[in-house]
Amino acid sequence: MSVFVQYLGQASQRPNITFLHGWGMHHKIWGVLPQELFALGFNVTLIDLPGHGNSEALVDYSIDAQVTAIVKVLPVKSIIVGWSLGGLIALQIANNYPERVQRVCMLSSTPQFIGNDSWKYGIKKQLLDIFSTSLLQDVVQTLRRFNALIVQGSVSVREDLRVLRSRFALLDHADIASLEAGLDILYQSKIHQINIQRPIDWIIGENDPLIPYQGIVQLAKQYQQHYFLLRSANHVPFIARQKKIIAIMKKLYL
Repeated sequence: MSVFVQYLGQASQRPNITFLHGWGMHHKIWGVLPQELFALGFNVTLIDLPGHGNSEALVDYSIDAQVTAIVKVLPVKSIIVGWSLGGLIALQIANNYPERVQRVCMLSSTPQFIGNDSWKYGIKKQLLDIFSTSLLQDVVQTLRRFNALIVQGSVSVREDLRVLRSRFALLDHADIASLEAGLDILYQSKIHQINIQRPIDWIIGENDPLIPYQGIVQLAKQYQQHYFLLRSANHVPFIARQKKIIAIMKKLYL
């Protein structure tokens, strides 16, 4: 199968920054953020996860199979920015192919999405159960509900949702097998996945409806990693807080 990839610049002297989107999305979701970073001096790579956007489907959607497909188009020494589900994929790439990765930036992402007795900073399993059941009934409506959920917490909820929906509509939605597999990856995610050989940086919204920021701050301090808390931001901070995210990436990676 082939993974869709778009390269903005391939100059050897520029740092390589690669974007992996979240569940059900595609590379168009980033808007003009990639172009802004390219203008600053980055090589930017945009990838559609298998079965999403313009990428072909896989027979095996396990996280390792997805990583194997993605790494074929990944620039060397990439700074991988993984948003939400994309963060888990980024961690697995760094675990399986550390020589291909310079750093991982967890953007509104967490190594463990579901909370339990040992990790209280996660969502309830029942929430994923609802989306998993809903997929079998109406894929489009499920994705619409998910979009409406992840914009909550912003000071500009309506505008964020309008922008998110307009970008999302630019390409067809992901196939159902890849959506089910994405939820499985979220179900199975565990804290130990941050034990990789590469540095991790964290960007998290103060009002993220899926990921309590307190857990991310705790992990960052425990492992002595950079973290940036975006005030009044939701699960898609690159919409309303794009300038701030650009400033963070410029500070960290240029």
